[in-house]
Amino acid sequence: MNIDKLFSHNIKFLLMLAIMIPIAQFGLDLYTPSFPAITKFFNVVPSITKISISIFTISFAFSSLFFGVFSERYGRRRNYIIGIIFFTIGSFLPAKILTINAFLAARLLQGIGAGCSSVIIRSSIADLYEGKALFIMYAFYTFIWGLAMCLSPAIGAYLQHYFKWQTDFYFLFIYSCFLLIIIVLFYPETIKNRKRIGIKDVYNNYKLILMNRQTTGSMLIGTCGVTGFMTFAIMAPFIIQENLKLPVISYGYIGLLMGANVFFAALTANKLLKMFSPYLIIKISVAISMIISSVNFVFYYFFSDNYGLFFLIPLYTIIFFLIIINISAMGFAVSPFRHLAGFVTSAQAFVIWLFSGALTAIIALLPSNVAILSLVLFILAIANLYIFTKIIIIANGFNEAK
Repeated sequence: MNIDKLFSHNIKFLLMLAIMIPIAQFGLDLYTPSFPAITKFFNVVPSITKISISIFTISFAFSSLFFGVFSERYGRRRNYIIGIIFFTIGSFLPAKILTINAFLAARLLQGIGAGCSSVIIRSSIADLYEGKALFIMYAFYTFIWGLAMCLSPAIGAYLQHYFKWQTDFYFLFIYSCFLLIIIVLFYPETIKNRKRIGIKDVYNNYKLILMNRQTTGSMLIGTCGVTGFMTFAIMAPFIIQENLKLPVISYGYIGLLMGANVFFAALTANKLLKMFSPYLIIKISVAISMIISSVNFVFYYFFSDNYGLFFLIPLYTIIFFLIIINISAMGFAVSPFRHLAGFVTSAQAFVIWLFSGALTAIIALLPSNVAILSLVLFILAIANLYIFTKIIIIANGFNEAK
């Protein structure tokens, strides 16, 4: 497909993607501005509230693994409808419950639905596009995801400011009901050849995918990007509202800027992928993120306690390049296995969200301050450097990676 005509092709499908993609991101962090309020409502320590994100992401991971396989056998559309029903139920329950355990169970249901949504959308893209167009469409996916990230915390902050934290979940319930209607009426089946799959076939396909260094390297880079964003999402509400004593609406604006930052990073990656090799983009982005994150950690750990909102500038910059690295590496996972699109996208989501969820659960136990947040981003930058140089470049050959 001519890349210049990519976004004029099948505009109806692209518009549906623009409506479908945000649901997982909204489910992930729309409620994060309400973290302090939720903590007080349930009378729990902050780490328990933070772990609600890890429960969402880990259930997201296992959901991706199973629904990716089911969609190969029973089709993308049917499984997507089931997933959105899970999400709808999980969105309605938190507004009515009175215990933290029930709240965490509802987050698990939301994660199942969001994982199904994410893996089927990316599988549908792999069904329809190939080559460089596949990389561009994944950039489009992240572009819309970034737009949702931009809007999500701002919506949540305004709902918390003018109403209460339960309203966040009423919003998610209404959005998922609307999406369910759209899918039932308009979403096409994108897989051409459904496969009869046995347990042995599932095992062999996942083994084939996970033994591929290029694919696993892309997944691990994705893990670093998602973990960086989630660390910001769980720490920033407490830093802003409790450490800096700013109102919840302030976090809404800060989250809006972070979303705009990711949105612009996705847009930038989209443009760069049309002009340069993904290898070159990753190489430069890794170097920049390493330099900024190391300087930032040293400064805030050793020299600065009175940081105000200035801490946001380097953090935004680091996450900007983490997102560019993530997008540029995403196509490496799918391109060797387009004939197994459902398997590879489910394995990709499983690895990324399982490991990022587990890492975030550990990070949630740490104090919420700028020095810890900076240290985590520095470690992720080092991890990206290792993965890129020791896995992806070696997997593709030195000459190809130049």
